[in-house]
Amino acid sequence: MACNPLTVSIFRGCPDSTGGILKLYIANQFIGGTGLTQSFTFAPTASSDNTDLGAITAITATASSKFFQIIPDKNMSKYDQIVKPGDVTQTITIVLTRAEAAKRNFIKLLAQDDFYLIAVDKNGKAFLFGEQFGLDLENSTETSGVATSDKNLITITLVGHEKYAARELPTTLLPGTIVSAV
Repeated sequence: MACNPLTVSIFRGCPDSTGGILKLYIANQFIGGTGLTQSFTFAPTASSDNTDLGAITAITATASSKFFQIIPDKNMSKYDQIVKPGDVTQTITIVLTRAEAAKRNFIKLLAQDDFYLIAVDKNGKAFLFGEQFGLDLENSTETSGVATSDKNLITITLVGHEKYAARELPTTLLPGTIVSAV
């Protein structure tokens, strides 16, 4: 007997879907020193029987909480979700061009905390990653390239484990507390 029977049909999407991430917004999951406070709360959409419909309808921030914008290198950043019963592995790969001190310092901070991340894809859809347990820096690599035509790149990999896949949120809900791009 099924715990939760299927109640909807899924239809093939439009063939004009575009891959890749356009921009990202990242925020600390918790703020404060010893008394940690959750920096944001997210209100999910629910049906009349309180079933989670997989979308966010509101974002509430504490006074000092901010999302920081990341503009990745074109056609190189992505997210993946591997769904298994009770565990969703969320992996976000961010590729930035040109190594420099500001990016080095940003990566250093990523290694010290858990994060929320909103990814806006090239279809204009926004998804929230790390909603319950946060994302962690898995690794960061930097390459100088070899030939003059090669790019100098930084690749940042963030990973999280959640109970459910990332929820969609309308881009109109993107946080008003955004600091300029890295």
